[in-house]
Amino acid sequence: MGVGIGGISSCRNEHTEPNAPTLVGQNPDPKNFIIKDSLEIDKYVILLVEYPDCINYEGLKVLVYQGISLVNLQKLTSLDPHFCKECISPIARFAPEIYGQEGMAHARVYVEALI
Repeated sequence: MGVGIGGISSCRNEHTEPNAPTLVGQNPDPKNFIIKDSLEIDKYVILLVEYPDCINYEGLKVLVYQGISLVNLQKLTSLDPHFCKECISPIARFAPEIYGQEGMAHARVYVEALI
């Protein structure tokens, strides 16, 4: 969840202003994703995920998961990058920067600090 360009929330909250503009393609489609890179460290998994329908950061997201294996994440048919209580949710997200590698490096430092 967060605020996107122009102060528009990227959250799927029903309590937005009635006349707020809608940006097509701003929110990633959880059913349309490609895992581009991954790293499993202890009980954590770092993913670089591409959401082709999303326009910010060229659709790339760096996500950190805890308590679910890489194998099980790869089996999912839906992967929502937003924080939520009702779904498999990342514990952290990082900006991908250039091709996601800088974001993956930041996520690795974060995970190593948790271990």
